[in-house]
Amino acid sequence: MSYETVFVYLLLGHLIGDMVLQSNYMIRSSGQSFKGTLLHSIVVTLVTAAVYFCSKSEFIMVYVIIFIGHTMIDEVKRKLDPRNNSLKLMIVDQVVHVLFLWVLVLTLKYSIKASSDPTALWPHFYNLMSPVWSHKAVTLCGLILSVQFGHNLVQKTVRKYVDKSECKDYKGEIAIIGHMIRLMVFIFAVNGEMAAIAILLAGKGIYDYIRYSELKDKQVKLDYIMIGTFLNFGWATAVGGLVDWLI
Repeated sequence: MSYETVFVYLLLGHLIGDMVLQSNYMIRSSGQSFKGTLLHSIVVTLVTAAVYFCSKSEFIMVYVIIFIGHTMIDEVKRKLDPRNNSLKLMIVDQVVHVLFLWVLVLTLKYSIKASSDPTALWPHFYNLMSPVWSHKAVTLCGLILSVQFGHNLVQKTVRKYVDKSECKDYKGEIAIIGHMIRLMVFIFAVNGEMAAIAILLAGKGIYDYIRYSELKDKQVKLDYIMIGTFLNFGWATAVGGLVDWLI
């Protein structure tokens, strides 16, 4: 059995619960109160259990540890950044979550080995351990990181380096375009289609030029456009290339 595969499914559960299913209400409440943090941690734990369900006693404790660990990490972040505006803390928060899951899996690996029960971490759906399904899980992790986490990354970076009044519309059509670009670039990168990414970048450049020519405050808006474009393409290409290498 591959413990790396177990880690992938735990990571997938974390990404779905922490990014895909985290509503605006959860974001606001988790930044304002401990109850909000608890609610968010419950959702993440339940999603993780749904993605990788195992009723063995050893793994039931894993879900409890995930809930406690996620709550503690998010509570520290809430104290340091109650408004959820810090780019650095957002990145550090996700890195700590990933390291926490990796250490948890390593701990299980050696504890299960010591107990001479190598099947204790197997889920009820044994097909999850096959290369086909594990590759799909890795791809889905990359997709979430590329599209949703990429959105948060670009949004916070733009707000950091560009006047907030110039990027107030980022939640509208600009955000949708960014999602579509990261999705397409990720798909191309996973399949090794770098030429397609170059064509897409050229098309985005033409669109940016047309849009830029219609703007009044050209210097500020140009910075806004360039930062977003390079981050979208760079991040999605990097994540897609990493997924292609892993699978």
